[in-house]
Amino acid sequence: MKIIQLGCYNRNFGDSIAIYNPRRSISRKVLDTEWKDLCLVEKFHTHHCNIKKSSQQFDIISKEHNVLFVGGAGLVESWPGNFKTHWKLPFDKTTLKSIKIPIVVYGVGLNFHRGCQDLTEEAFKNLCLLINQSEYFSVRSDGSYENLYKFFEKYNANKNLFDKVKEVPDAALIFDPEEQNERIQTIKNKIFNSAWSNKVVIREKSRKLHYVLNNEEIKNILKEQYIFYPHTPKDFNKIICKKQLFSRKDFDNLVKTKNIYEALSHYDKFHLMFGLHAHAQLISIGKNVPCISYSSFDKTGDFVKKHDLQEFNIEPQGKSKEDVAQEFISLNDKFTNDSDFLNKWYDKRDAIVKQSLQIYEQEISNICEIIK
Repeated sequence: MKIIQLGCYNRNFGDSIAIYNPRRSISRKVLDTEWKDLCLVEKFHTHHCNIKKSSQQFDIISKEHNVLFVGGAGLVESWPGNFKTHWKLPFDKTTLKSIKIPIVVYGVGLNFHRGCQDLTEEAFKNLCLLINQSEYFSVRSDGSYENLYKFFEKYNANKNLFDKVKEVPDAALIFDPEEQNERIQTIKNKIFNSAWSNKVVIREKSRKLHYVLNNEEIKNILKEQYIFYPHTPKDFNKIICKKQLFSRKDFDNLVKTKNIYEALSHYDKFHLMFGLHAHAQLISIGKNVPCISYSSFDKTGDFVKKHDLQEFNIEPQGKSKEDVAQEFISLNDKFTNDSDFLNKWYDKRDAIVKQSLQIYEQEISNICEIIK
């Protein structure tokens, strides 16, 4: 069984674990699988998802493989004018005609930035074509399911097609029991996991990183108490913490998707995570590392609301940087000094992971039945 998997490889730890975990799980159940990487950025974004070039690639892929596997991570995103298919994925009516093998889409996310462009109507139509042609189509449980339904309403699309969409756990939540940390009672190793963006519009309108990176109270705490753990190469552009977990040279090796479990092995010694992106939250929950969430993305805030984690989250929308600073100081203190608060996080986390594992195993089994 030759499976080619489309995703964003070697870019950041979150995308890598979202790509790798479904592959690992399927390979355990379907023993004769042979996987090949299909990097979205290198193979398609280099020519802006050019229709002709994408179609030619899919012609070859269909001849050489049995299944096209798409996901995971936040691949449903639209930046008008950037891509010939109107969205980040190389799928439209023409390119899909070139795909003659089954398509399986696992746990993709609607990856929108606050104050920035969401799906245009043309992008949504192409997403619907992908849903229709896929043998299996699912979105991750971070509000993507509900937000996708809103697009069906907004663009007056056929609701019967939406019935085909499944909601699944983000694969970053899924780790074997022996890969999860034990509960701890004393917080010592605090980790700051940033996610710097080169896009000014994202930094200013969506992430509101200035609330964190330009606030002296927060910066001083991060500088003195936290260790820097990068998420992407771009994070090295702005380092606050006195201590770094590893060098840029080491990171360049660890960020390769094939090395993701080596990269995440550092979580074994983490006690508290403060992260500015969704996968900082998700991986921490999966690995059983307490975390302070920061909802500068809707996908982070929606996951928090969906799974009743608001008391461990900072929501910057509509607040001053002084208010945000006080929330961070309060959460940092509670996790460090309030054992009841810490155990409450663990209890809620355990419930989330237990339910996620049950759903994940069932959906992976369903996918395996399709591709056998």
